[in-house]
Amino acid sequence: MSFIGRLFFIAFLSTAEAKFTRGDSFQYANIDGTLTITCKARTKTVTCRDVFMEPWPYDTFVGPRNFHVQSVELRSTVGTESQIVVVPYDGKTGKSAEVNLGVYSLFQKPLLKVGENKLRYVLLDKKNTVIEVDTFNVSVTRGKTRSCSPRETQTENPEDCDYSYSLCQLYFRNQNYCR
Repeated sequence: MSFIGRLFFIAFLSTAEAKFTRGDSFQYANIDGTLTITCKARTKTVTCRDVFMEPWPYDTFVGPRNFHVQSVELRSTVGTESQIVVVPYDGKTGKSAEVNLGVYSLFQKPLLKVGENKLRYVLLDKKNTVIEVDTFNVSVTRGKTRSCSPRETQTENPEDCDYSYSLCQLYFRNQNYCR
């Protein structure tokens, strides 16, 4: 391959469209359902409620290939609010580690919020030197509430009747998030 051919090939590798593998449009849906829990000697019926992001709350960022890139910083801005996450990035494939786009938990916040999210990505090498910076947009809307079919479950743990969060999460997972 000629020198000019190699330059063209390298330029082609580094100009990939930045995006998430599941696209640029996501939706939050409220989900609910009734779960009857039998805990040894007593039975309790709870209404489980949650918010679920579709098509899936975790995704992989795909961007330019560059053998020097080790991580990517993603900053999502909606209005005046922003959220930043830094994840490992494989410069050879142009793909990041999985990114939390839509799960709220005790230890983390999701990257995306309802509205038009302007994402700024910064590709970094192992010394945190900036290799490339660019932007792309992702839209997040709020969908309709979906209800799961009522279910019953039994547990050996008496605390599950008092603290049903983990059983509700299992219920939603088993119900395919009310789809």
